[in-house]
This record gives sequence, C-alpha cells and structure tokens, in this order.
Amino acid sequence: MCRLFAPRTALAIATLFVLSSAAPAQTSNCAYTFTWTKYDFTFCVSQYGTLGMLQAPIGVDHLDPANPIEGYEFFFSIEGNNNFFGGCQVTNLADGCFPAAAAFTEPNGPGTLPLIADDGTTKTTFTANPAQKQVVITTAVNIGPVKGAIFLQVERLGVFQPGMNATFASTGFGPYAVSNYGVRLTTENGCFGNFPGVPPGFNSSAIPGCGLKNFVGDGTMFAIRNALGAITRTAAVRVEYTVF
Repeated sequence: MCRLFAPRTALAIATLFVLSSAAPAQTSNCAYTFTWTKYDFTFCVSQYGTLGMLQAPIGVDHLDPANPIEGYEFFFSIEGNNNFFGGCQVTNLADGCFPAAAAFTEPNGPGTLPLIADDGTTKTTFTANPAQKQVVITTAVNIGPVKGAIFLQVERLGVFQPGMNATFASTGFGPYAVSNYGVRLTTENGCFGNFPGVPPGFNSSAIPGCGLKNFVGDGTMFAIRNALGAITRTAAVRVEYTVF
C-alpha cells in the first residue's frame, strides 16, 4: 500500500511513496552481531538491514542503545512528471518511515561477513575493517522497470553520539562527531554532509543537501549518491563509519 506525503524541498517539489504502511516495529535492535575482542570493537545489524549498534571500546555506544536511528532513503523522478517518488528504511524516525524486515544471506557462511540484507527494493552489504574499528555499508537501490525514470538518489544516514553534547565538524574527508570518542563518516562514491538534530519525518520537511556544518549537540551525518540517465533504475552509495 502506498502513501502520499507532503513536498520535500531537498529535491525541489517532491511527492513521496513509502514501501509499507505497517506500524513501526520495536525490536532488540540486533539480528546479527559481530564482535572482535582483539580490537575492542563490535557492531550489529537489525532485522531491517540497518545498523543497530556500534561500540568501540566494547560497551561504549555510538548509536542510541534504545532507539538507534540509521538506514537509507531514496528518491526518483520520471520524465514528464513534476513529482518525486521514493521510499525509506530508517529505524526510529519520528514519522513517515516504516521499515520492513529484510531477508539475509551470508555467502561465506554463518557468522561471517559480508552480510547482505535484501528488503525487496534495496540490497545492503555490510563488511568491516575491525582493526580500524570501521563498518562499511554499501546500499544499492534498484527501482526496477520504471518507464521514464531519469533521476535516482540514494542516501545513507545515521545519528551518532546522541545526547552526548557531541562536537560535529569535518576534516574535509567527511563529517565526524566527537564526545569522549569520535565517529567519522566517509564515502568513496558520493557527497556527504551533516546537520543538527535528528532526521525529519519522512513525510514532511527537508533533509539538507550535501554540506558541512560545525555545531555542538545531537546531529545527523549522511552520504548521497545520484544517478542520472535516460533509463535510471539503479544507484548505490558506500559509507564507512569509523570510530576513533
């Protein structure tokens, strides 16, 4: 079932369809957990294919341990149509995003990486560099045979160091948030940015375009990948979340 939402100014005038209208599910946040005691590093993936926990040192959370906010949103346009369409898979947004459970595969065997989550529209691949305390997430959206699709944008975002009065800034390679420890977002194939506070509900308001701000408090970091073409059906963005 599709739902219509108010315009979002981040992509000019936009009318959005989400993938599901089911009520948000409450879970323990972790369906798959990966731990390296040698490197004092652990993270988990939720049943939705989102990052459910990130700890380094082990026991120190960099996402909200009760209500982590992390995941992806996508938008696309159709030639001759002034609207934008899209969907989202982000946990614990205020409103408008209702993530659906994903199917998982572990091509190298149970308990190993990569871990691949498939929610029907998007495949999200999780890998890690534990010695660097880094999670690598590749989000690949395929909107299928949509006639006249000419623009597709995929965005990966997360809220880090919530409630810790963190300092948000950038090294030029990507935004970071620092309280007692820091988390940096980098990307190999997109642009990036940050903004104060948590993401707005998917059915209203705007997420700013790529750009960096310096501020103190709660904040969101993100990476965006755009695809343009006469027949645009796929786009992928890779992000690295690194604890330092």
